[in-house]
Amino acid sequence: TTRSIEMLFKSIGWRAQLFYKARNTDTLFRDVFKFRDNNIECIVGAVFLTGLTRSQNLAKSLEWFKRSANHGNVHAALFVSNFYRRGIGTFVDEQMSDAYLKLAATLLFQNTFPVTG
Repeated sequence: TTRSIEMLFKSIGWRAQLFYKARNTDTLFRDVFKFRDNNIECIVGAVFLTGLTRSQNLAKSLEWFKRSANHGNVHAALFVSNFYRRGIGTFVDEQMSDAYLKLAATLLFQNTFPVTG
């Protein structure tokens, strides 16, 4: 999981730097609402998952990852799928896991092969 979080932060780039500079989730939460950015929502999920600045809260982590996934973040969709598959912060639900895995695949496809009109 730690390696996944590191890869997430690297892939998100400057948004992760906001978190590292702030080291303050209040600033991070403000940025989520200011920018309405699914990448920052995903970082908030990672903050709750790892307990970097607050105590670990798996249910809140899942909540933020779901929000980010539903706003189009592939990484978050994969995290949500894994949470449901393994019962992390929630009960095991293979149907939900599969649904978020399909969402991740769809988002990845859309980002790789954008539809042009």
